[in-house]
Amino acid sequence: MQGWMTDHQARVKLMSLSWWILLPGTLGYARQVVEEKLYYTWKNGPQMVFYSLMHSQPVLFFFYVLSNLLGHVWVVIALGIVFFGKGSPRRLSHIQFWTMLVLVLIGYVPTSAWQFLAELIWD
Repeated sequence: MQGWMTDHQARVKLMSLSWWILLPGTLGYARQVVEEKLYYTWKNGPQMVFYSLMHSQPVLFFFYVLSNLLGHVWVVIALGIVFFGKGSPRRLSHIQFWTMLVLVLIGYVPTSAWQFLAELIWD
């Protein structure tokens, strides 16, 4: 029928909407990881990541962690849609996918890599 979306178009739009919903939390999570592992580690030595946030603003901490976990789920579902869905997603979907992938993978960068980067930047 004309005017109705196909299942694939509906999935892509739903993924796009859910990306916008998850973006603030995953961006906050990534910012906190980079700030604590890069700046605070350089300034004060090794840090327990999220320790101060957990004890000062626990609601924000849980929002960040939940968004990051759901971001992982979002990436897996997006891969499924790309590989098993019919048709190709829009260009924005590619940007959304790579942005979310980078944001959720920032937490897996080892502290030694952040320390090396901090020494390159500030020393």
